[in-house]
Amino acid sequence: MLNDEQEKISPLSVEEVREKLSALSLIELAKLMKIAKVYSFKGVDSEDLIQETIKRCLDGVRKCPENVDFLVFLAGAMKSVADGMRKKIIPENDVAFSIEDNCGDIPCYQEPSPEQILEQDSRRKFFEVKLKEVYNLFEGDESAIAVLKGQEEGLSRVEFCENYGMDIKTYNTTRRRIRRALDKAYPEGWMKNEEK
Repeated sequence: MLNDEQEKISPLSVEEVREKLSALSLIELAKLMKIAKVYSFKGVDSEDLIQETIKRCLDGVRKCPENVDFLVFLAGAMKSVADGMRKKIIPENDVAFSIEDNCGDIPCYQEPSPEQILEQDSRRKFFEVKLKEVYNLFEGDESAIAVLKGQEEGLSRVEFCENYGMDIKTYNTTRRRIRRALDKAYPEGWMKNEEK
């Protein structure tokens, strides 16, 4: 039996969905495209998936509850539409494309939820901004920039020195200089200002 709160929640009308679609910002549209790329597959590209999802929303097949964030709703609807399209295109007994795979004791890959995708996108943007700030701190310092690039590439000290032609002593000195500059620029740690 539904409680009073659940009974009051009604879906958005088709007109309200139209208004919400028209009000999506460029950033929201870009996020929607990224989410569509995650759920797209061979035979259905991201643009087709977005179009089909929007069509179903405007036809009233997919209904967005008033209390759900519209972008989160669209992402969830897209996943559902993609699953349905995948089942029509890919035979159920095709092991290579099995959706519900029984992996036994081995953890199976699970598609990220729409919220996780949005959070990952937000975190990626945060790290891009912070990385740019760090590089700006060392503008004109070629040794520091080289060491930062090497760390970004995941190179060990030996690999870095071989690839960049820097001796170990200079590498160690440069790393200490970078550490001191970062400690001075971010006394509470560079993750402190992360936006939630």
